[in-house]
Amino acid sequence: MNADEIVRPGPVGSVGYCMGGRHALCVAGTFPERFKATACLHGEDSSAQPKSRRIWSRGEPLVKSIAVMPSLTKYAPADVVERMDEALSGCPVRYQRRVHAQAHHSYAMPDRDVYDRRATEQDWDAISAMFRRQLI
Repeated sequence: MNADEIVRPGPVGSVGYCMGGRHALCVAGTFPERFKATACLHGEDSSAQPKSRRIWSRGEPLVKSIAVMPSLTKYAPADVVERMDEALSGCPVRYQRRVHAQAHHSYAMPDRDVYDRRATEQDWDAISAMFRRQLI
């Protein structure tokens, strides 16, 4: 099988971690006709998109996991969840979120000392389900 045989036309999905989560949301919002499913895991302030209310025209961006441990990380303060809820309220998208209250920033990286297998598996179950709904 060559590379062309495993790539097919149609919508795509993206997953980003930390700063990459914010980038995944921004690119999906900028190209909504192409990105139909997006996941942001333990993203830094992903609600800071200047165009967030008007760029989400379709699809299912999924901000599934933000590890809210404000005493441990400046990248995911507690108000990030509220700001993301506000930024996406009224937008025509499915939006889900989960806060893993006991997880630390970067919890989904298995080579990190803060790795949280349970939280990571919950995230990937939700992301896989979203990708099946939106991309297959």
